[in-house]
Amino acid sequence: RRTYIEMLLDRRNFRLARRQLTQLRDLEGATGLFAEFEARLAAAEGKTSEVRRILQSVTPNLRRLEDRQVESLLGIAELAEDVGDYEYAETMIKTYLRSKPEESLKLARLVALYGDPKRGMQLLREEYAQRPDEAVPLAVEVLRKRRPELGDQIDEAVVQLVEKAIRDDPFNPARVILKAEMLEVLERYHEPIEVYRTLLDRGDLTTHLQAAARNNLAFIYALTGQAPEEALELVNEAIRLIGPLSALLDTRGVVHLALGNGKQAVADMEMAVRVQETPSKYFHLAQAHLLAGNTQEALDAWREATAMGLDEETVSSLEQEDYAKVRQQIEALQTA
Repeated sequence: RRTYIEMLLDRRNFRLARRQLTQLRDLEGATGLFAEFEARLAAAEGKTSEVRRILQSVTPNLRRLEDRQVESLLGIAELAEDVGDYEYAETMIKTYLRSKPEESLKLARLVALYGDPKRGMQLLREEYAQRPDEAVPLAVEVLRKRRPELGDQIDEAVVQLVEKAIRDDPFNPARVILKAEMLEVLERYHEPIEVYRTLLDRGDLTTHLQAAARNNLAFIYALTGQAPEEALELVNEAIRLIGPLSALLDTRGVVHLALGNGKQAVADMEMAVRVQETPSKYFHLAQAHLLAGNTQEALDAWREATAMGLDEETVSSLEQEDYAKVRQQIEALQTA
């Protein structure tokens, strides 16, 4: 039932989700789950005051907080983050940190991802001193998620942090990959290609890092129209190393699109979205179905992508032309 309600919320079928939620409330032991979904539904419907009321209803008395209740604050903070009440999430984490000050990275993460970007980057710089291999990946994640919103506001701060990490440990391959990923986000695509190729010439990469480098290089090759056959070899080797993960299947699907292999692209993208649904994967699935001549399936995939937030601003610069082309094809099909 939980999975079904999640699916209904993803598809914005609020009427049926509310009906299922009413039935969930009557199930023994489902009180906490009911409150969670009640908050998610209220958030999806834009009822911000209702969201806050529900969050407050599941929060213990913070003035008389017992030791056994401290850990529950993290779950409430996570729910508040999921439903978009970042102010409440920050309150919960700050209260939690009074008992667990060593978990300060949680606050840095929340602020960097959703709050004031300058304050967030300052907190990440402070965290770097104690936990660099957690702070730097988080900084790159923040750059990836917030650049469409912020433009170049935090570019320099993230570059400085990543470069410092590499200066401190220049032979750390994980940090070098993070630099390459940062360069991708900054749309300096010729630079990460050289970084990945240099990394793959090394003999000290772990299986996971080798697969990541191969996958990322294959993705750039496919989207820039370079060496598509080599890109296919790279991603196939990555899959051989760590298995058919959703991200790797997405990359192979994009490579097949570059090669004009519609049927193979559909097969990979259908499996990729079955494992993990994202707007970009549904976009690639729509592309694959269009290439394969599956018009209704292309319309369905496009509808899923846009329902999950796909638009021109969320598409990377390398895919802007493809996005415009696909949207034009979809609009033609819709009016046919």
